[in-house]
Amino acid sequence: QSIITGTKNANCCENTKSKSARSFEAADTFGWSVSYTNPLIPSNTPDPGVTKLADGSGWVAVVTSDYASKSGNSSAFPMYFSTDLVSWQLRSWVFTPDTWPSWAEDSMWAPELHNVNGRYIVYFT
Repeated sequence: QSIITGTKNANCCENTKSKSARSFEAADTFGWSVSYTNPLIPSNTPDPGVTKLADGSGWVAVVTSDYASKSGNSSAFPMYFSTDLVSWQLRSWVFTPDTWPSWAEDSMWAPELHNVNGRYIVYFT
């Protein structure tokens, strides 16, 4: 979560050996030479859920969309795509004004995207 949203403590320590697992430098980078600056997505993107795509083409992050509401005719849960976990592009929304569930009004957060039997499903609170 801290890698995407820029949590204050993402790079807590100057000593690389004692860095938190939330630090990109502490992560196994598979030999990639990559750097980043928090936040990776320069907009309000709380509660990210990141999933590697089954075909190996990249990762998808689905995030909470603050102030989204059916009555406000807004979209909810933006979905971002990345091939390297550093550069993210907005690709779509889970709910658009036309696809908003009839039973939901607002106050939805903490989405997670899961591959279930070959189908991607979003769970949220």
